[in-house]
Amino acid sequence: MQFTILHLLCIIPAWRLVDARDLVCPRPIAFDNSTRIESADPVKSFGEISGLAISPKIQAPSGERIVYGINDGGGGNRLGVFDSETGKRLLTYRIPESIITNIDWETLTIGSCGSTGVNSTCIYVGDTGDNPARISGGRSSRRSTRTSYRILKIKEPNYKNYPDNVEIKMSRFSVLTYNYLDSTSPTKYCDCEAMFLDHTGCGNDDDSVGDLYIVPKWGRSKSNINNRLFKIPASAWPDQFDGSAAVYSPKAIVADGIMGKVVTSAEMSLDGSVIAIGTTTSTYLYLRCPGVSVVDALAAQPCESWNHPSSGQVESFTWYPDGESALEIPEGNNRRMGWTMLEYDANKTSRACPQVHVKQ
Repeated sequence: MQFTILHLLCIIPAWRLVDARDLVCPRPIAFDNSTRIESADPVKSFGEISGLAISPKIQAPSGERIVYGINDGGGGNRLGVFDSETGKRLLTYRIPESIITNIDWETLTIGSCGSTGVNSTCIYVGDTGDNPARISGGRSSRRSTRTSYRILKIKEPNYKNYPDNVEIKMSRFSVLTYNYLDSTSPTKYCDCEAMFLDHTGCGNDDDSVGDLYIVPKWGRSKSNINNRLFKIPASAWPDQFDGSAAVYSPKAIVADGIMGKVVTSAEMSLDGSVIAIGTTTSTYLYLRCPGVSVVDALAAQPCESWNHPSSGQVESFTWYPDGESALEIPEGNNRRMGWTMLEYDANKTSRACPQVHVKQ
């Protein structure tokens, strides 16, 4: 049996381990958009999907994993559950308005619950959109206060135990309110459509499993000036799942590799080796070698890219748990599910990591 150095140096819960393979930048080898997402819902259709997240554990009726989806602002406090193979909507969870409202839900990710359970799975919903902030160069906001950007953390439920359009109990939630008021931030307000979790906590001493990275969206004229990462550590969250809330002001971090991009999606592969950054038309991959921090990985230039497999405006991206395929869905009703199949081949890659193998 062999392990890569990534598995030796980083904390990776057992359900996130993948078969040992070359630590290389994957390349796309096939695309598929033959299946459509079922947008219809008894309450309101999922016609403007702004975030996707494939469950690492829970299977759909097809045998493949379920995929979660959220609607953009105006779509209500709802989290859709779909079959990632067939696109069929399985059910919808409703989020209590006493916890959070959908001012502008723009991003979704899934992974470790971090400080509240490193081996447990949580869904993170980002109420982070703010078009006036982007248009004004960060000088004004649609939000009522400077602390009203919010992220909802939900302990992943099993859809098989719930009826359709059921309201999830308070005991599965916590909320983090954040702002851009730290002195390192170039602006007081930001529009954000992308966030991702650190699944391994590798790199710097203060990096942990469950750290969350915010990637704001700027227009092209501002993307080379204001593009930053904002890190929210796992420790910033409330200790309990009871609707508790906390407030945090993350520091801004420069990452040269994302400069100039109008970012609409982002996600890290579950083994932590690849970070995807998306625009409305394309996806860019960044290789993250063992011991390398998220910031250093995104300081490099992309190692691979492709245009979205389905036409339309894309603001969502999610990895399949094994990292060998990725899903993107354009906004609109019953749009085609754009799958990209990936190959990890040391002989064909554009970039590779040094590897150490330990045999048992």
